[in-house]
Amino acid sequence: MPSKNKIKYIKSLHLKKYRLQERKFVVEGDKIIKELAKSSYEIENLFATKNWIDKHKITLNLHQSKVFETEPKQLKAASNLTTSTEVLAIANMPKPKALDRDAPLHLYLDSIRDPGNLGTLIRSAAWFGLSQIICSPDCVDYFNNKVLQATMGAFLHIDLLSASMDELKNILKDHHLVGASLGGTLLKEFKLPAKTILIIGNEGKGISPELLEACDQEITISKAENSPIESLNAAISGSILLSHFCK
Repeated sequence: MPSKNKIKYIKSLHLKKYRLQERKFVVEGDKIIKELAKSSYEIENLFATKNWIDKHKITLNLHQSKVFETEPKQLKAASNLTTSTEVLAIANMPKPKALDRDAPLHLYLDSIRDPGNLGTLIRSAAWFGLSQIICSPDCVDYFNNKVLQATMGAFLHIDLLSASMDELKNILKDHHLVGASLGGTLLKEFKLPAKTILIIGNEGKGISPELLEACDQEITISKAENSPIESLNAAISGSILLSHFCK
């Protein structure tokens, strides 16, 4: 059984400050943890009910010292989910990867604050074959538990990077900056440059004025003439654009 201090430690990792300090994060839920165990991520400890361990101990391939049988009430105390879970794990953050200079398309997220939106964009980027997704430093932390849940495990299949636009432009000098905005070229009329950084902005404010001014081009998803809607959700916009560009 995990000690009270261990439960307290798990709970601390739900806060970004301690995740970054420890370079560890918490993963919850049966499906995601089974995928985590098959990935390149290193599981430091796994906490689960006796029933869950008995069902999965053969396939987990974890050393016995890393697995802790845990009472449901302890899991509930350590969990950040509203629904009960039978298993959670502490995993080590991977070493930061370098930006892929040769990738024809990068997705850059400017000040995305909603965990659900970021998780959905990570999932869409992985679905459409991107190898990396890049967040501005003020985006919601991609190891936030709500982000991980929204990815449905997709975070395990794509590099998660953080960089300022200045850092990005310095490394990806031959990539064109294309910003999604309400005043750009219609998507159906847009020709994608050979190397592109597609930028999706904040849910309420869009792309920051400074970054929008730095864009080489702007692009807009057309709407129906009779539509009263002012804009699309950031995750929906990004997913539509990726679907179009990754054909």
